Amino acid sequence: MQDKFIALTLLVALVGGAAQPVNALAPGVDDLQKGIQLYGANKNAQSLVALNKAVTAMPNEPFTLLARADTLLSMEKPKEAFADLTKALKLSHYKGGSHSRLGLCYLQLHQPALAEKELEESIKLNELDILRWANWLDYLNLAAAKQGLRKYKEANTIRELGNKLRLQQNARDTRETLDMQNSLVVADRAVQVQPENLYSHYMRGVIRLNAGSSLKAVEDFNLIIKRQPKDALSYYFRADAYMDAGKTKEAIDDYSKIIAMAPLVVAVVDIAETGRCKSSGKAYDESAVTLEDIYYLRASAYRRLSKLKEARADLNACLKLEPCDLDIKVMNIDLLTAEGKKAEALKELEALVKANPKDIHCLQMAATAYSNLGLSDKALAIANNMVKSSTGETNALLCRAQIFEKLNRWQEAVADYTKAIDNDDFNDDALAGRARAYARLGDWHNTLKDCNAALKSQDFAKPELLQLKAKASEQLARSGNHR
Repeated sequence: MQDKFIALTLLVALVGGAAQPVNALAPGVDDLQKGIQLYGANKNAQSLVALNKAVTAMPNEPFTLLARADTLLSMEKPKEAFADLTKALKLSHYKGGSHSRLGLCYLQLHQPALAEKELEESIKLNELDILRWANWLDYLNLAAAKQGLRKYKEANTIRELGNKLRLQQNARDTRETLDMQNSLVVADRAVQVQPENLYSHYMRGVIRLNAGSSLKAVEDFNLIIKRQPKDALSYYFRADAYMDAGKTKEAIDDYSKIIAMAPLVVAVVDIAETGRCKSSGKAYDESAVTLEDIYYLRASAYRRLSKLKEARADLNACLKLEPCDLDIKVMNIDLLTAEGKKAEALKELEALVKANPKDIHCLQMAATAYSNLGLSDKALAIANNMVKSSTGETNALLCRAQIFEKLNRWQEAVADYTKAIDNDDFNDDALAGRARAYARLGDWHNTLKDCNAALKSQDFAKPELLQLKAKASEQLARSGNHR
């Protein structure tokens, strides 16, 4: 039989070489992350070496066992995978992922009756675990089991549904080409096929999040949280959506819930620019999201609300866990500046730049930090070099435009914002920034135009943009030029 089994994948392939380790909170997390990345790159033998180390360091963590089992199944070593899966089934809070993989394991062992039982249980549970899995693969694997049991009519019906649910994978693939409009169309169809399918809602939620539809993304994660209230994964994504929507207090509540759960690893992320990697200029998404990341994100949220005491407490927790982390050091400089400790902030900043003279991400943050410290010449010198060396990369242009704003050099700010808007990867910050600059130049027509464009691309209204739009409309009405 040609389709003896359908390969069940843990994660869709990450871009080889683009992903880098984010941070590790405990021994074994870096090995887990490395193993997942190698698995995604179809380097199973190397993946197994890393995952063996992860399991040795974290022998009773189900996600390490499931990750290794996936690699073993890809290598068609079902007997070895079976040991990991049976142990994971006993340890995991959510059982569906273990049943799903056991189903494939039994298929490889040519035991279709046992495969049928496991896969039907997985589909019945319809759970998301930290590593997730696509339900459409369960249906196709179940069809293969039914076929092996000569239940041909059932196999055809189940295979048909599995092929419909393949929309989940199509949505994911389309998202990875950054075609958000079409990926949302496919994700909506996947939800329509099975409205209660948690993986379809998860997929649509992260696509909506990347497409800027933050409040709609919240709806998808709300549905998952309602079904799985003790799952840190969905709180992580919902908090990110809340932050995008300006609902900072709600995001803090979600981060606090995750910290209270104290999971060793919060999520394994390979498809969404979220959390610490959102609009940061980095070339990778998170793989293993740890508690240290959550402390960092909650500190950022507190900082947004100017709650310096709370932000400092969370940042100190980060510094204790990861004293060499670049982002944490930069946030520390920002907090020291806000706390009035400018001499200490400057000392830390000089040391940071000296240690990372060619790190574009570091230099971008350093330029902003110098600007906040009032050292405009140094800030502008770094920003100029970044724009030149990156040949007009969007984040470099935005960084320099914001420095121009602080220097009241509005024409130059408009020029940089315009170049950023002309780039393929521009974001709403460029439109909002150019609107501010146009307003300072008294160009109310273009101010209103940019405000409308920025507001149109969002599913929520930022107060500052609404205020600027109202002011532009008022000025145009007074001059009789309102359009």
